[in-house]
Amino acid sequence: MLLATPARRTVPAIAKHNGAPLPVTGLLLLFVLTLADGAWALSACSQGDAVRIWSAPLVARSGEKLQIMAVATDGELSELQVTDTTGHSSELPAVKGGGPPWSLRSALATPIAGRYRIEAQRAGQIVACREIEVDGRAGERGSGKWDLANQAFFAAWVEHLFDAPPEVSLSFPSLEPVLRDPNRNFLTIFWIKVRTSRSPQNLTAPNSPFS
Repeated sequence: MLLATPARRTVPAIAKHNGAPLPVTGLLLLFVLTLADGAWALSACSQGDAVRIWSAPLVARSGEKLQIMAVATDGELSELQVTDTTGHSSELPAVKGGGPPWSLRSALATPIAGRYRIEAQRAGQIVACREIEVDGRAGERGSGKWDLANQAFFAAWVEHLFDAPPEVSLSFPSLEPVLRDPNRNFLTIFWIKVRTSRSPQNLTAPNSPFS
């Protein structure tokens, strides 16, 4: 007994259902949109209200140190990941701040021109992502309002200013040496500009994340 071999499923055959031709163009369009949506989901990089990634200076320049700090109001962060201009990903060494808010502070010592992707992670999951263009446009400023994200950033900034082991007693003759110390002050570059110009309005200069 000979068995019938099923006919090959050609595009016209597949595009028919119960004898009625389906809109092939529509199907192809749906397929392309599905692929595009999947690609967008893989490359999406965004931040939420609970976790934000800050950088200084606001306009990143090649060869100049780029400060990075992730701040969370909803729980401890485990690590910072950076993807460089070549697509290589690695973990950034970071200093942890207690919480709330919780923070991770790191830096890119000598970035080169191009796009960097910074991810804040918690237990292997990405909880915030930000892309920074070196030698490109200015980065995110924040809301400019005294909202929870800015309050959390301010608290983490002050904590890092005076961070020290419990057994170490800090003593400074004034705030100036603290604010001038790039290892303590995330916003050292802004402080130096203000002190150099002696102009109070520079506290809200265009390159400041507080503006």
